[in-house]
Amino acid sequence: MRRILVLVSDLGAGGAERVVVSLASAWVQRGLEVHVVATFSSRPRQHYQLPGAVSFTRLADFPGCTGRNPTAYWRRLSRLRRLALHIEPDVIVSFLTNVNVLGLLATTGADIPVIVSERVDPSSERETSWLLRRLRWATYPMAAGIVVQTARAGVSLASMIAGSTHVEVIPNPLPPDFPSAPREVRRAAGRKCVVAAGRLTWQKRFDVLIDSFSLVAGRFQDWDLKIWGEGELLESLIEQVNRSGLQGRVRFHGRTDSLWARLLEADLFVSSSDFEGFPNAMLEAMALGVACVTTDCPSGPRELSQDGDLAHLVPPADPEAMAVALQALMSDAAARERLGQRASEIVRRDYALPVILDRWNHLIEAVLR
Repeated sequence: MRRILVLVSDLGAGGAERVVVSLASAWVQRGLEVHVVATFSSRPRQHYQLPGAVSFTRLADFPGCTGRNPTAYWRRLSRLRRLALHIEPDVIVSFLTNVNVLGLLATTGADIPVIVSERVDPSSERETSWLLRRLRWATYPMAAGIVVQTARAGVSLASMIAGSTHVEVIPNPLPPDFPSAPREVRRAAGRKCVVAAGRLTWQKRFDVLIDSFSLVAGRFQDWDLKIWGEGELLESLIEQVNRSGLQGRVRFHGRTDSLWARLLEADLFVSSSDFEGFPNAMLEAMALGVACVTTDCPSGPRELSQDGDLAHLVPPADPEAMAVALQALMSDAAARERLGQRASEIVRRDYALPVILDRWNHLIEAVLR
């Protein structure tokens, strides 16, 4: 029986964490032994739950492993190495750049193959520190395999990493509890809504989205904008809404534990990001049959939309162009229905959990061979 050790920062509300839980759950259902270790320096609120058959350990629960000082980092590194040698996995699968670096350093010389999963496109990243980029450059050649979410990210990463480490493109799957069929088309009279979701940070450019909505709100009085997520820009975005005179038309709903349930209420989904690793919210909206407008940002939307065939692509940071795309779909229910149905068929076929799981399994077996 294969034994897999999965490394992740923790089980918060991020996309990588959701993928970890989806893969771990599927692996134990197929009879594999799965251990998950969270490497984060503290104990944040756990958003996702693992099945009972999966062993879950936090490095922060061990003495001296909390905090972000050099001593605590060294202790986490040492503790992770001891855990890996004790578990004796056939393979380690790691998610997120800082976790990948830690996992590769901790297992140096241990004869355990490590597959690292990079969650950003290195050509567009702005939040990764110079030190972490250097550590990635130094350690990734030690990986048995590197997984990226898009072909563009794969090209970017391959050009930065020395050696012949194999880079594999494996996108995120739909979650295991996702509805088995697209939603019924909304035909009821009443107010309609544009839905957006994500952390309220500059990366997501909700300020651009609000400007775009303000350009069309006067013509479409029966439409509202709902934004799901939380973050440090909430107050400034509320002030922007008030200045635009859109109080009551633009609403912030905070974090949701089940985004797809919120997307069932949407008539249109919009992503306004400057860059993405892989747009999970857009993936779920498309799978539900919700028509999408998205910025053509690096990386993910163009590949996910098949060069704009399954969603309307607009330039980043261009509220006028986004307003044109919004208006085209807000004014045409039949066009929204056609776009949503076509996207749902293809996304459900290509991003179903069994399909993505098979790609992971093929990579693991190739690495072990």
